[in-house]
Amino acid sequence: MWERIKTFLLPPVFKGDEEKTNNARLLHNLLLIILLAATLFPIISYLLGNPIEFEVRILVLLLITAALFLGILMRFGYVRQAAIALGLVWWAMFTFGAYTFGGLHDTSITGFFFLIILIGATAGWRALLSFAILSGISLIGIYFAEQQGLLIPILHVPSDGADLTLPLVLIAASTFVLRITIGFLTQTYERAQRSAEQLEEINTELQESRDDLSLQTRELEQRTRYL
Repeated sequence: MWERIKTFLLPPVFKGDEEKTNNARLLHNLLLIILLAATLFPIISYLLGNPIEFEVRILVLLLITAALFLGILMRFGYVRQAAIALGLVWWAMFTFGAYTFGGLHDTSITGFFFLIILIGATAGWRALLSFAILSGISLIGIYFAEQQGLLIPILHVPSDGADLTLPLVLIAASTFVLRITIGFLTQTYERAQRSAEQLEEINTELQESRDDLSLQTRELEQRTRYL
């Protein structure tokens, strides 16, 4: 049992595919952060004297379930698919949260910014563009819903614990994603630089061998003339 838990806590490794392994490690760590944050969020809100609403509890439970399932799916090699599925779950949850509670004034709007960072780091530029459009559609839809009176924002004055906890969690998660992504880019650059240096050394050795061969060829031609 403990071995299975240890295996689940370690990111999967795909031999021969370094890019997939790096993306899987990033997504794996993100899923762990989401599980931790989703677990602590209601606890912190309760300790701050503002227990979360029933609808939010359902969303948190769905997020935890999705994170566990996608963690298993990723281990079968479906890394990009798991990242896109996580993005869809995240987008749906924060769209629902913004529409149900404070509209464009709700702190759940900050979830869209983290969504863009998440998808950009794990699923490629096409998925990034798609989710940027989806997020834009959600924001525009919520805006017109407010303008038409279909959505009445619920504002907490003063702000409650959830208004503080959610942005802090998303800032921490965004910092982690960007730190890991920059680390991957730095490693890739360093490997490319080392490869370029090695290639330059090989070219230098080849040039020296070519010069030696040319010199030996000239000496052989001179000796041939004397024979």
